This record gives sequence, structure tokens and C-alpha cells, in this order.
Amino acid sequence: MISIAKRFLPFIIALLLGVALAGAFNALRFEPCSKRKSAPIAPGALSAPACPSMAAFGADLPVRILSKPAARYTERARLNGTTGTVSLRARFNADGTISDIEPLTTLPDGLTEEAVRAAQKIKFLPAMEDGQPVSVVKLLEYHFEIY
Repeated sequence: MISIAKRFLPFIIALLLGVALAGAFNALRFEPCSKRKSAPIAPGALSAPACPSMAAFGADLPVRILSKPAARYTERARLNGTTGTVSLRARFNADGTISDIEPLTTLPDGLTEEAVRAAQKIKFLPAMEDGQPVSVVKLLEYHFEIY
């Protein structure tokens, strides 16, 4: 009976230590502003928001692509066995549109045109600077492989 206790004692100690550490780390866990509890502010007291808005920190966010349609493989490219990558440079405008699409690397058999056509259909949220949407230029790649 004692040998069984000696075998399991280290595991029991490790388990208790793990539970204690998990509780300590849980107490330090970050909570979003909407879930934080704050004391009421006394009338006439100087106050600041308990959770500053992102605008206070500049709110610099990159473009967030919501959907990037795949480029269609043309029949001519399939018959010729054309594979590779088309690289494009495109302007993601502050108003949610894409413009100035410029091919940097191209492929024959209509694949570059298909990549441009697919890029025009990208849905995205614009980049933000100081809480305002801004236009940015990004690089896009479309890979064409025959499986």
C-alpha cells in the first residue's frame, strides 16, 4: 500500500500545483472593456473612460481581407500545362474598392487576366490610421497549379 502511495504522490502534487497555478494565471487574465467592472464615478469628479477607445491609441489597423475569390484556370492554360504564380500590386481604397491593379509577374494563356479579374472581386475592410479609413497598396499572389 505504501509503494502505491509513493508512486502516485508526485502526480498528486503536480496536479495540485497545476490547479493552483491555473487559478493564479486566471486572476491575471485580460478581460475586454465591455466585461470589466468599475466603480461608479462620484458626481463632479474628474473622470476618464475606464477603457480607452482604440482611437486614443491611433487605431492603426491593416487591410482585413474578408474574401479573396480564386482565379479561374483557363482551358487554354490547362491544355498547354501552364503553371506558376501571378503577382499583382493593387490599391485597396479607403472606400472599400480596389483600383490600380498592376501585374508584376505574368503568365501566358490568359492566366494573368484571370488573376486581375479575381482581384477585382476581393472584399475587404480598409486599413485604418488614427481611426480613419485610408488607402494602401498591397501585393497579391495567385498560384496556378495543375493537380
